[in-house]
Amino acid sequence: MAAKAYRTSGQVIEQRTRRGIAGLRVEAWDKDEKYDDLLGVDTTDGRGRFQMDFDQTYFREFSPDLEPELYFKVFRRKQLLKSTRDSVIVNANQQTEVTIEIETAQLPKVSGKDRISARQIFKAADFLKQSDFRGVWREGLNKIQTSFNFVSDIAASAVTDMDFEPVQVKGPKEREVIDQDVATAGKALKAKGVVVAEVKPYDPKLNRQALKNVTRLPAGLKAGQQVILYEQAGKVRYYALVPEKAAAEVNKDHLTQLSADMQKMRGDVDALTTVKKDLTSLKSTTTRAKTDLTKKVEKVSGQLTDTAQLSVNIKALQEASTQKDKTISTLEKEVAALRAAHADLLKKVDAKAITRMAADIKKLQESLKE
Repeated sequence: MAAKAYRTSGQVIEQRTRRGIAGLRVEAWDKDEKYDDLLGVDTTDGRGRFQMDFDQTYFREFSPDLEPELYFKVFRRKQLLKSTRDSVIVNANQQTEVTIEIETAQLPKVSGKDRISARQIFKAADFLKQSDFRGVWREGLNKIQTSFNFVSDIAASAVTDMDFEPVQVKGPKEREVIDQDVATAGKALKAKGVVVAEVKPYDPKLNRQALKNVTRLPAGLKAGQQVILYEQAGKVRYYALVPEKAAAEVNKDHLTQLSADMQKMRGDVDALTTVKKDLTSLKSTTTRAKTDLTKKVEKVSGQLTDTAQLSVNIKALQEASTQKDKTISTLEKEVAALRAAHADLLKKVDAKAITRMAADIKKLQESLKE
């Protein structure tokens, strides 16, 4: 797993004029209880800007901090102008932007003109200050002398004793990794059981981390070891061995992440189980609703059948009523005709009666005359 990368940047300004100050050395530090860790050094540009990049390996060497506690020191050559150790940035983010104010009275007067840039001078000074060239040179001579003595003893004994096994390169060969593309180098390492833990850009700067990387170049790689590849333009230019402690931390982080993933997976399984139960309940409810709906449809269908029969009966009644109305109309006409005939008959009967009465009256008058 790749080490977590950080970038801190900012500006050093004069407190009164608010203008950036060029040519100042800015150091970024991680505050610890025992030993503070130097995270990076940069020199301010013409606008007073600076920028430093580092990763977790810079501040987790002596204390297992999760995040750095940042503070800064500002120098003009060897003179310390300001330190922010009393106001650290606790648990700094991966991207941190700061503004450091310098009082005008703190700024020394500078005369003359630098032939070499201040950035180069300060970086060279830091490199010389942090490096033990005498110790490295002495250690190199000792290693050469030890190796020479050993080789001499081998040559002397080879004349009389030749029963040793030939020396063979057991790990991946240097040319199988260096100047190869990352994929090819990774395959060669994997074939020998070596794990590529990380791929970083090749950046041979003169700083503490570069010196650490030099010491981590193994004489030979063994199965189970982890390495960091440094690539440039797609080609592997260098590689370094991951320290066992760092590898253990990587594995620990990997196990922690794996545990978190497993816990999340268990939660997802529980959620899916709940959804499955809900779906089963919904399916049962849907089945019951379907059965009830079928019964209602059958009932409505029976009612529709009865309604159709009722419509037929109503239509028959309507036809019978129409026929009855026609019969009544005919009877009414016949009754009217009978009434007219009866009226005529009455008229006729009354006329005859009047004629007889008139004849009877005439006879009675004649009788009376006699």
